Amino acid sequence: MAKEYKFQKLLNYLQECDEDTIELTFGEIEKILDFELAKSAYKYESYWQSTPTHTITKSWENAGYEIGKLSLFEKKLMLKRSTKDQSLISSFNPQKKGTSINGTKVLSNQDVNQIIAGFNNYSEVLTKDPHARYLSWEHCYKSFLYFKGKEIDEYAIDYLALHLGFYLASWGMYRGSSFLLQKDYKVHGEAVAEIYRSEYEPLWAIECQAYHQKENQILLKILYQNLSKIYIKQRNDIDGRQDVSNTLITKILMGTIGCVPAYDRYFRNGIKKFKVASLDFSIDSIMELVLFYENNREVLENCSKEIASKDLVYPQMKILDMCFWQVGYDLENLQV
Repeated sequence: MAKEYKFQKLLNYLQECDEDTIELTFGEIEKILDFELAKSAYKYESYWQSTPTHTITKSWENAGYEIGKLSLFEKKLMLKRSTKDQSLISSFNPQKKGTSINGTKVLSNQDVNQIIAGFNNYSEVLTKDPHARYLSWEHCYKSFLYFKGKEIDEYAIDYLALHLGFYLASWGMYRGSSFLLQKDYKVHGEAVAEIYRSEYEPLWAIECQAYHQKENQILLKILYQNLSKIYIKQRNDIDGRQDVSNTLITKILMGTIGCVPAYDRYFRNGIKKFKVASLDFSIDSIMELVLFYENNREVLENCSKEIASKDLVYPQMKILDMCFWQVGYDLENLQV
């Protein structure tokens, strides 16, 4: 039997975190591990550097983080999302096997089939259980779609904020140290009002090809930034932090207007496996996913037609979200 990794509990904890930055005191790390750190951890920065004998670094490296700041005086460690694993756009040789002219990796039929299998596994859950948590996205998205083009009053905002809060809870955003746990559902009201501003209408269920228009890319960036500001303001009076995670904002965008996938741990694991896009949310990453969709349009649109047998047209970004989320989930939980 293989020897258990000494810092496995810390690795598990970090894998459950969907924050872009994580701040832990040495004492908090010891509570997670359920044992005391070596005395050298409190005295020498070298303890926190990767060596054959100091394997604690593997716990955050394997969870996708790197050290952002270390203070022996404050006995505190700040981790930030690592950029080392990102699949950045490269200048591929157009003639090189396995790439396309636009620089996007062309997957084998076997790889594409595995991605589509992820979609099939995901959609199977929707048909097996009429109350599956996967349906929380559908309930939220349909509610927002219902009010599209209508006048939004206080009652509608309250109703939609409740739907958004429950959807986020179903998809893991109300757990651990999330600041949302310290708020009621009305905390989402300002975000709901922002989403319904008329200038964002082109982003609702946007098709991949429309992202080639620069104005839509700019619009997405503006909406993302404005939502971030709304939630940073709400978070700041809880813990003084001046940031919110990509995961939270992209889950909101997916659950309300379906314009981007939700960049959570499982989705990132899925796109990392096939190296189809950068792991952190950005316009570049979205455009890489757009090119992946366009390179595999036929099979992905077949997925869309299959799920459209329900009373809702699933956005193209939701199809991508389903495919890669399920691949990432299966990788971690089924050891495929």
